[in-house]
Order: sequence, then C-alpha cells, then structure tokens
Amino acid sequence: MAMSLFDKFGLSDGPQMTVPDYNLHLPDMRSDWQQLVVIGNGFDSACQLKSDFVSFFTPRLEKLQSIERIGISNGKSVGSQLREAGLTVWDIILSDRSGDNWCDIEAAIAKWIRPCKPPHFIDLLDSIFALEFNDRAWQRSLLPQESTENHVRNYLIEGKFGLEDGYSRDKFNKLLLDELHRLEEAFDTYLTKQVEETPRYPEDARQLLHDLIKRGVPSEEDYRIERSVLSFNYTGPKEMGCDFDGIPYVNIHGRLGEGIIFGVDGKGMMTNANVAPFTKTYRLMAKGGPQHYEVLPGEVDLIKFFGHSLAAADYSYFQAMFDAVNLYDGDTCLVFYYRPYAGKSELEVRTDMMNRVTGLLSTYGETLDNVDHGNNLIHRLLLEGRLSVELI
Repeated sequence: MAMSLFDKFGLSDGPQMTVPDYNLHLPDMRSDWQQLVVIGNGFDSACQLKSDFVSFFTPRLEKLQSIERIGISNGKSVGSQLREAGLTVWDIILSDRSGDNWCDIEAAIAKWIRPCKPPHFIDLLDSIFALEFNDRAWQRSLLPQESTENHVRNYLIEGKFGLEDGYSRDKFNKLLLDELHRLEEAFDTYLTKQVEETPRYPEDARQLLHDLIKRGVPSEEDYRIERSVLSFNYTGPKEMGCDFDGIPYVNIHGRLGEGIIFGVDGKGMMTNANVAPFTKTYRLMAKGGPQHYEVLPGEVDLIKFFGHSLAAADYSYFQAMFDAVNLYDGDTCLVFYYRPYAGKSELEVRTDMMNRVTGLLSTYGETLDNVDHGNNLIHRLLLEGRLSVELI
C-alpha cells in the first residue's frame, strides 16, 4: 500500500491540527435585500376564517329586523330593545343600505360623516334635532317615516342616550363615535370567537404567510434578507401561534384584544373638527401609531400584496408607502397576488385584481408633481419589470 508523505516523515502520529475557518472573520460582503408583505382580509378568508363584515353583520341585521317587526314589547320601545340587544346606530344605518357592499362599515361612515353639498344625512339630522330640542313646534314631516334619518332619530331618542337633556352637534358627534366604539368592541368579540372556532386557522395562516414571504426572494448566500409584514387585519402572530422569528409584524388598525379601528381615509379631512375623529389617521395618532422602522425598515426592494381590496379607504397608506420608496424613479418592485375563491373563476378574480391595481396606481399617479410621470407610471413599472399580478 502506498505510503503518504505524512507517514513517510512520521507526521501521522503528531498532534492533530485544526485549520481555522478564516471565513468567519471576513466581513459580510452581501448586499441588503428588503421585502414588505402587505395583507388584507382576503388573507384570513383564504384561511377559512369568517372575518368579513358580511358574516359579522348578517346575524345582527336579522336581529334588528326581528325587533323592528315585533315593535314595542313588554313596554319597551324598539330603540331601547335594539340598544339592549347590543346593536348600534351604525347597524341601523347599514340596515337601510342596499347593493353588494351594504355591509361596508367604512363606506357608511364616510357617507354619513363627510361634508357634502347639498347637506344630507348627519347634517340633515343635525338640523332636525336642533329643531326638536330647541323648538317644540318642529315638524316631524321633515323626516319621511321610512327614511334612514328617521330610523336613526328614533333609535337615539328611544335608546335614552341623553339627547333629551339637551342637544348640540358636539354631543351628537360624540354619541356617533361612542356607538362606533361599541361596534368595534362587538367585532373584536365576534372575531376572537371565530378564531377559537376555526382550529386550522393558526396552521393555515402560518403556511400561507410562509409561502408569501419566500416567493421571489434571492439566495441568502448573495443577500442579507430582511422581511416585514404590514397587516390591515386584526389577527396576528398571537392568533397564528408564533412570533415569525423576529420578523416585524405591524397591525396598522389594531389587534384583537388591544383595540381595533374602523374609520375613513383622513386625506383632506384632518382640519374638519367634525370629521377628523372618525378618520383612521386621527385614531392611529391617538393610539400612538407604529414606528416607521417597523412598517418600512429601510429601502424596500419588493412589496407584495395579498388579500387587500385596495379600496379608497386605504389610499393614503399606499400613497405614503409609494412616496417612501420613490416608486416612479426607484427600483422597488410590486407584486399583487390573487387566489380564486368560491363562486369566482381564476380569470374573474385576476381581472378584478388587475382593475383594482390599475385604479390604485392611477390614483397614486395623480398625486405626482410631474403630470407626465403620473400618466405613464403603470407603463414605466411594466417596462422595467417592476409590476406583476400573479396567482398564488
């Protein structure tokens, strides 16, 4: 058998030497790479959690209609029964709306609270209340019997909220805001119960988030990968049963058990004292809000969206996000993921998502100082390979 050089010179019996790994002392030459994952209610729905407003409001609407159908019971007015049943003035407002989005609480708030011309809803009701409490000769005929305003008026009077002791617009606004808080607490209780009754939610949510995070990510041998999650839902790591290994996870509208927020977009509304308290911006400011490094911890290379309706109520968030990454002149890529759901084909869902993306980016383009940049934003993103709509 051939003798090695170590054997020939008697080195094999000497001390065993360990060659140090000098790579451990070399500087990390990898570049940073950051992704932000944005999720909305479609994420929880994809995990079979009944977190949508339809599932929440439908039984409440049935309860409301049942009480109204029976009328005065045991000497109690309809308004007092509704309040005792845990219903709010916002349930009444929604019960008189129609269409596919009848349960859109944020649209209902916007429709009632935002100023408009000619005045209606809250402005009209404000005038009616002022007449009722300051002039006993007011005419009830000003409010049609089946109008939303009349239903709201009856509830607020019969529910004994204190308006009978004196009226002012400030008191009225506070009452509506208090009712909104009651609705938020009811939804918190409802969704907490849904999580408890959906045993697969933690596992399904963790797996779906893992799938979203790993897509389109470069090799960790070449990059230092950073990740963060911005959730418009009220569920989070606690409900999923993990901490995601320190990945920043921000619930922008609050978390279950810690206070949740319903509200309208604050753009152009923050100087209106009657409207501001109903905006998400005002409510977030009052809660302290997340730190910037939690939401956008650095230069973002890729922003992924899944399960978000991209509705107008959240445009201000997206505008701030796109401004922060300098979307037009920067290098940030946008990926919008979609998944077919019951009653909708893949083509229908994809087409709907493309329309929503087009609406979002077109609206954002209108905010750019350079009009030409705004007009060709989508074209530029496509040309540079920075925009895609993908199935997951």
